[in-house]
Amino acid sequence: SKYLAGVGEYILKQRPVNLMLLISALSFIKCIALFLGFRAILNHAQRFGYFPDSGMYERISANLLFGHGFSLSAFPPFVPTMNKEPLYSLLIYLIRLLPFGNINFVVILQVLLNPLLGILIYFIGKEVFNEGISRFSALLVVLMPVYGEISLFIMPELLFALLISATLLFFLKAVKSGNLIWFISSGLLLGFTALCRNAALPLFLILPVAVLLFKSGGHIRKKGLILKLGVFIFSFVAVVTPWMMRNQEKLGLFSISRRGGEILSHQAYWAANFSVKEWKAYSLYLLSGNLAQKLFPQVIGKDLGEYEYRVLMRTSYVGQLSSVHSEGEVEKILIKSALKDIIRHPLRFLLLSLIIYAQSFKYFESASLMLIKGPVVLTWMASLLRSALFIIGALYTA
Repeated sequence: SKYLAGVGEYILKQRPVNLMLLISALSFIKCIALFLGFRAILNHAQRFGYFPDSGMYERISANLLFGHGFSLSAFPPFVPTMNKEPLYSLLIYLIRLLPFGNINFVVILQVLLNPLLGILIYFIGKEVFNEGISRFSALLVVLMPVYGEISLFIMPELLFALLISATLLFFLKAVKSGNLIWFISSGLLLGFTALCRNAALPLFLILPVAVLLFKSGGHIRKKGLILKLGVFIFSFVAVVTPWMMRNQEKLGLFSISRRGGEILSHQAYWAANFSVKEWKAYSLYLLSGNLAQKLFPQVIGKDLGEYEYRVLMRTSYVGQLSSVHSEGEVEKILIKSALKDIIRHPLRFLLLSLIIYAQSFKYFESASLMLIKGPVVLTWMASLLRSALFIIGALYTA
């Protein structure tokens, strides 16, 4: 306890510039250690951080590079796609325009950008809480392995994390200061965030509504705030509308991507068709992915606890639809199918949604351990360690 108190006191006494340097140094060390560790563990045939979606982003960037447009087609005719949001593929494309630029430079850039995540969390903490909490939060982000792992993935996770953090920081500054520039900037940033991951799309309404509900002030003050929030929304719309109009014109759907309908249809299908054994296996996975795989090997796949055969079954169905309909039509069909399953089993769908939400945090705790086939006890220890760190931090900064 004396050692922890000494470390905490040392961190609190550091000047902000020194703290930024410390965050940067720890972030780089973490990323390099993870990279070397995975290189030592994996055989040469395995490519850490390269997923099926990574190949899709790379294919789209290659088609952009050779003038074939935003397409997933490997051969002519190059059919337009909205299967993926555009921003990450565009980033890969811009990197490949550089001399000697290739996919490995994407990882290098992401590692160089990694310290910004801890720095953004620090400034968000200062806006919302105090200096102690902001410093502890930033260092916690820096020390957690998952925030180093995402820099080594050919996936938009790090870019999304940086954009959503910057959006939140700018929006907090906008609400606190009332400065119109902050409202415009946060709206533009949120637009780019949604073009990176369309999960951010609802925030253009959620954030203004939350501010109006909880921000105190007189009638005239509220009226001015509403106008500025309108500017925030307009800035967001100005960024996303051209891409959505392109999708409407070429693919028949006014949306950023079609992934939402497919994911919803998977989840609704599972909720309607899971057996008792599958419910048990999925719930146990929240405690330990390794344990769930050992007790229910016929249910839990080998890829971080995914239901591989369920996913493949629905993917085959989606593939059949895609061979007949455009991507926009496929999205509409999947949403209608999902709504039917949800109406039939609303409570099952709600329960599965809560489990999946909790599962996303489970992945962040144990991804590294799962990859190296760590024993169950290590997975539990990771969970306990994370909980302990949060409790110690809360007590220390209170």
